Amino acid sequence: MYENYAQRLAVVYEATHKPEDFISADFEFKKMMRAGSCSAEDLRCYGILHHQMACYCIDKAVDLFDKVIGQGKAVDKDVFWRTKHQKMILYSQTGKAQKNIDEALAVINDGSEDAEDWICLIAAYSYSGDAAKAYEWILKAIPKFPDKAALYVYGGDTCRDLKKYDEAFKYWRKALELDDKMYDARYSMGFCYEELEEYGKAYDIWLDIARDLEEDGYEIEKQFPMELAEKCKAVLTDHPA
Repeated sequence: MYENYAQRLAVVYEATHKPEDFISADFEFKKMMRAGSCSAEDLRCYGILHHQMACYCIDKAVDLFDKVIGQGKAVDKDVFWRTKHQKMILYSQTGKAQKNIDEALAVINDGSEDAEDWICLIAAYSYSGDAAKAYEWILKAIPKFPDKAALYVYGGDTCRDLKKYDEAFKYWRKALELDDKMYDARYSMGFCYEELEEYGKAYDIWLDIARDLEEDGYEIEKQFPMELAEKCKAVLTDHPA
């Protein structure tokens, strides 16, 4: 006998794995939470519900990413590589960081001369938390692909992880020389300035990013840098130089 309707719906979802059944169970548990009537067993069941949904979502995401990757670079090269990186991020967050490294390293050892494959290897080490190894490969990759802006973004991010701040900014600025609207480099610089407590410089970057996003038609995306700018402004107001 189920203790309540929410527990019953949780069992239904466990049997079907249908998202609509998850939504129904989630709704009932939320009602109980709002009413303050959840027992310890209810909370345990609710946690299991989310755990099962998380597993479903991970499997679904991998399946969708694989469908894109399976179409190959010829269909849409930009989407192909963005999808590959997204799958790598997912793998790194679900205990499969070494799989990313092994697959990317195999491609390089097979003789790939595609800059994107080299970036994937650097990203694999970066996502795994091995900044020192990522840095080694950056030093190998940049002479081979000196005009690849994304390499310099990874170079800057890796140097930041290694506390090589001066070198990090050199890499990010080089990325912007090659692509003056490279948002990844600009965000990295902004966050690094905050890390260094140079809030005035960070504030200027956030405003510049927000302005450019607005000019490019990204009304929703501009809100994030605007929020970051406001936080820097508050710090500068409370602690003027």
